[in-house]
Amino acid sequence: IYYEMQKRYFTKTYRELKRIDSVSRSPVYALLGETLDGVCTIRAFSAQNALINSMMSMIDRQQLAYYLTCASQCWLGVRLELVGTLIIFFACLCAVTQHGSKAGDEAFAGLAGLSISFA
Repeated sequence: IYYEMQKRYFTKTYRELKRIDSVSRSPVYALLGETLDGVCTIRAFSAQNALINSMMSMIDRQQLAYYLTCASQCWLGVRLELVGTLIIFFACLCAVTQHGSKAGDEAFAGLAGLSISFA
């Protein structure tokens, strides 16, 4: 249930972040294409510094959106790793607490090891 809730929340957030990333990336590609087409004109009017400043501000905005996308992926990874760790912890805890009543039973030891391996 927890996995499904996290998946739904992440999917909505990730979709929106990818949209923002692609919207902020489009002007960078457009400006780059226009720059390559008009390099002679840019040099003729000595507009290199203005063009560099414009490109740097666009790249900064795009990188901010990309950073948020990567951060959301890390957020999901941490959440899922935490749940997996808790499942393994409780499997180990059950095996340890049942050890007193099932001491010496080889089948219990094998099943405990199997449950911990597949947790």
